[in-house]
Order: sequence, then C-alpha cells, then structure tokens
Amino acid sequence: MKRLLSSPITEYKDYYDDSRFSLTWNLGIILLGALLFLTIIFYFVNPKFMLSHLFGVIIIMLGLANLYISRQYKKTAIFIGISGVIIVSSAIFLVGNSVHVLEPCWLIIITLYVYFALGRIWGNIFLIINMTVISLFLVFFVNKNLLNFSGWSTQLCIAMTLEFVLCGLILGAIIHQFIVTHQVAENKLKEANEKLRKRKIILEKKVAERTSQLNDALKEVKRHEKKFRTIFEMAPLGIVIVNTEGDIIDWNQSINSLWGYSNEEIRGKKYVEFTHPDDVDISNKAFEQLGNRGVELDLEKRYFKKDGNFFLAMTKAIVVKDVEGNVMFYLVMITDISERKNRESERLSIIWKTEEKERLKLGNDLHEGLAQTLVAIKFYASSFQLEIDKNPNKILENKFKETVGLLSLAIKQSKFLTYNLIPDALNRFGIQPTFSELINTYNDLKKLNIEFYSGINLKRYRREIEVAVFRLTQEFINVFENHITNKFIIRIQEKGNNLELTFLIELTSSDWIDIEHDNFKSVENRVLVFDGRVEKSFNENLFRLKIFLPC
Repeated sequence: MKRLLSSPITEYKDYYDDSRFSLTWNLGIILLGALLFLTIIFYFVNPKFMLSHLFGVIIIMLGLANLYISRQYKKTAIFIGISGVIIVSSAIFLVGNSVHVLEPCWLIIITLYVYFALGRIWGNIFLIINMTVISLFLVFFVNKNLLNFSGWSTQLCIAMTLEFVLCGLILGAIIHQFIVTHQVAENKLKEANEKLRKRKIILEKKVAERTSQLNDALKEVKRHEKKFRTIFEMAPLGIVIVNTEGDIIDWNQSINSLWGYSNEEIRGKKYVEFTHPDDVDISNKAFEQLGNRGVELDLEKRYFKKDGNFFLAMTKAIVVKDVEGNVMFYLVMITDISERKNRESERLSIIWKTEEKERLKLGNDLHEGLAQTLVAIKFYASSFQLEIDKNPNKILENKFKETVGLLSLAIKQSKFLTYNLIPDALNRFGIQPTFSELINTYNDLKKLNIEFYSGINLKRYRREIEVAVFRLTQEFINVFENHITNKFIIRIQEKGNNLELTFLIELTSSDWIDIEHDNFKSVENRVLVFDGRVEKSFNENLFRLKIFLPC
C-alpha cells in the first residue's frame, strides 16, 4: 500500500519533468480514490450517476497502469484529460433532465490538471473544449427543470453563459500567467544551471590542470628525492638526519662503517648516545645555536665506536626549516679526521725536533761566545785587582780599558739576544745564568773602576759620567726616534751623590704601549750597566723618564 501511494522512481534527469511525473501519479491516485468513494455512494443513492463514476475509475486505473509501466506521464495525462472530458460531457448531455452543478466543477478540475501536468498549450485546449461543452448545454439544451429550479429566463441563461465564458477566460488568463511566471522562473533556473554547468566544466578543467601540475611536481619531487637518496647513500662521509628531539630518523651506510653498528642497533637511538661524554655539552650548545640562529655548525668532536674506542671527526650540520620557519630536522655530516690529525702530529713532531736541534745549536753558539767573553773579563778583572792594590798607573788604565771593551762586547751580545730573539730566549737557551754572572762581574769591575778613578783623577771620572749621559741620551733617541713627533726636553741636575737625568716627551697611548713592551729594555739595560736606576711614568700623553746615576 505504501509503495502504491508513493511516486515511482523515474529515469528523467530534468527536475520539472520529474515533478510533473509525480503530479500525474499523485493526482491519479487521489482521483481514483475519490471516484471509488463516489461510485459506492451513488450505487445506493442514484444508480444513474454511478455509471459515469465507474467509467472514471476504470479510465484512471488504465492510465495509472500505463504510467507505471511506460513512465510516460504526458500520454497518461492526455488520456486521462480526454477521457474525463468525454465522460463528463456525456453525463451532461445524456442526462438532460437533471440539474448539472458538479459536472462543471469536474471540468475545471480536469482543466487545471492538464494545465499543471502538460503546460499552457494543452491546458488552453482543454479549457476551450470544456467551455464549449457547457456553453452549448446552456444555450441549446436548457430544459424546464433548470428553469424551474433557478427561475431564470432564456435570456438570463444566455447572459449566464456569456458570463461563464468570460469567467473561464479570466480563469485561463490567471492560470496562463501563473504558468508563464513559472516558466520564467524555470528559464532563470535553467540559465543558472547552465552557468553552474559551465563553471563546473571550467573547474573540472582547472582541477585537471592542477592535478596534472601536481603530478608533475610530485614526479619532480620523487626525482629529486631519488637523486638525494642516491647521493645520501653513496656519500663517502657519514650523514645523519636528526629531529628536534635528538632522535636519529635516517642515516647512510657510511655511518654504519664509522660507528660499527648495524641498522637495527642504530634505529631508535638518540644522536647524543654516540657522542663522547666530554663533548656532549659543547655539542648540545652548538646545536641549540644552530636551531636559533640558523648558522652552519662546524665542530670537531669525538664519537664512540661499537668496539669501545672513539675517533675524532669533523662535524658539519645545517638546519632544515619549513615555510613558516619552524625547525624540521638537522642534517649532520661526519668526516673521520683521526688519520689526518695523526699525520699532522707526526709532521709537527718532525718540525719540532728539527727546530729543537737548530735551537740547541744556536744556543750553544751564543752561550759559548758569551761565556768566553765572560772568562776573559774575569781574568783581566783579577789581574787588575792585583795591580791596583799595588799602585795605579798608566798600564793599569790601559788594561782597564781593554776590560771595559770586553765588557762592551758582552753587552752587545746580550742586546742581540734581547732584541733578535723571542722574549724568553735567555731561559730557553740557558743563557740567563751567564748573563746574570756577567752583570755581577761588571758590578765588581765598576767598584774597581770607582776606586781606580778616585785615586787617579776625579775629573776623568766626571768625563766618563758625561760619556755615560751621552750614551744614555743617544740610546733614548734611538729608542724613541720612531715615536717623536714634537720637541722633547732633557734636564740634567745633581742631587746629593746622584746625577739625575730627566727626559720629557709627548707620546700617544699606542706608542707608549709599543715602547713599554718592546723597545724600553735597551735603555733599562744601559742604565743597569752604569749601576743606576730608572723611574718612568705616563700621564695625559706626557712621558716622563728619570735616570739616577751614582756620581
């Protein structure tokens, strides 16, 4: 029963054809039910009216059966409409003595059904036929029963006929206007559907193009991925891909060779597990800077092998980020440099041994030359001590000059060591004890010198002091000649038993640093030779040097 009252499934694709099919079917079911009910009623009330309703039931059942089988609603609607008009018209003309009130209503129902089921053309045709039938009945077949029932005259019946025709025309115009509006909406909907269909075609074309481009891009990505994978696997250096959590997510075969582990042993491990414990902190800080700043990591660190040993490797790493700047993973490249470091160590060892031999040879040569000079000074100083105890004379003065000459030669050699070798040359070459002994010998000789000149001639000693001042001044000028840009002041005055020699000069800070660390040694050594002392200060670009010499 439920299947009978519901609309059959159609094969029509057009929405309005499907709607008209449903209209024909549903209206046929309703008419069939209504006529069956009226047939039963008139069977008990007036059997003459039952026949027309029974014919209607048979006609509608035949139409619905055809519709159900053929799915052609237009033929069914035409069949039902024509059969309905014939049946209703036959009831009007065959039963002329009755007052026909319901038949026009049925004709209107049939007309509206044809309008909505088949459109305005068929609807107008059926409307004209039905109006003609009723008009003919009213004009030519007016009977006494109608006149008696209504009390109308013949003229009034004709006027009513014209009014009925006019109402029919108005009804047709209203229905026609409704159908036109309906068709306008339908046309607009069809236009919208056509636009949607065209857009669908365009979108499908674009989707096809994008799909083709995507497929090409995927092919290109796969090609690059295959190329990268080939380079990745065939690379002679070890390559590891590490995620942001420090887990190893991929590696090449060179890593297996370097670390000595199989793929199963490496899988699931963290990168730090293969790092030497002493290098873990440095490695973590370097990777943290790599992730924050994106600077390429270049680090020497040690890795563990499966056999328990470790090797030194050059580790280079880059960070790979997505389009939003988030870190995806780190690409770490590991190169074993143990053999290269061993070769460098051997080479440096050979160079060091060669330089050590040269250093020892140079030190021995310098040490021996300085030592020979020192022995000669000691010999002359001893003989000079013996003679000076007896009586000063010209011969002793000449010997003293020879001793001073030897001492000057020793000082020159000491200056050579100070100027032309590295600052710790005295200690490295073992000359410091000899040089200290030289200074002590000179101090002893200086005492003898003072005693000698005190007994011979104080004026000559003064002259020697002047020579010392001159030499100190000359040494001062030699040291500062590259830094003097303005005038400088030299002041000499006697204070007590000392001769005070003061130098004033304008210097820059950089010149002062150079003189302080490199060139001032010569002046200090010169003053030390004369058993003096030095005071120096630098303030507001003014350098002050005070030298105190005993007199």
